[in-house]
Amino acid sequence: MNMELIHQIERRALPELNRISNGLEAEFPEYEFRVFSNSGGAHTSNPWHVIGVSCLFHKDRDNLNEVMLQIGAYSLKSAPKLWAGIVWGDTLEAEYQLFATPVPADSENLEKIARALPDLVEELKKVIHKWRSGK
Repeated sequence: MNMELIHQIERRALPELNRISNGLEAEFPEYEFRVFSNSGGAHTSNPWHVIGVSCLFHKDRDNLNEVMLQIGAYSLKSAPKLWAGIVWGDTLEAEYQLFATPVPADSENLEKIARALPDLVEELKKVIHKWRSGK
């Protein structure tokens, strides 16, 4: 797995994701926000790592309603790709995508994601407002 890429993404994004989470908690105190960083697929040909901020609308584990601002790194053993957007936690269905398809994991695309974080937050807020108003 490409640990250097994971560390680079986390160094750049985690401090800002913590600030985003704190701001969302202040704006939407009725929901639970958390910053996450998870890896998977280490024993497969396509390991991945995702980081982001999740918004849990309620704690009914049988009917999970969670939306996430997510930054993902995929294909970490071969040609790493990046993706960023807003996804639903129960289905991982994309509500919004920064890129139409995953892009090469290079410094230019990492910078594009960093610059797009304010826009991603606004997209996440749109989903939260829609949820709050009854979908």
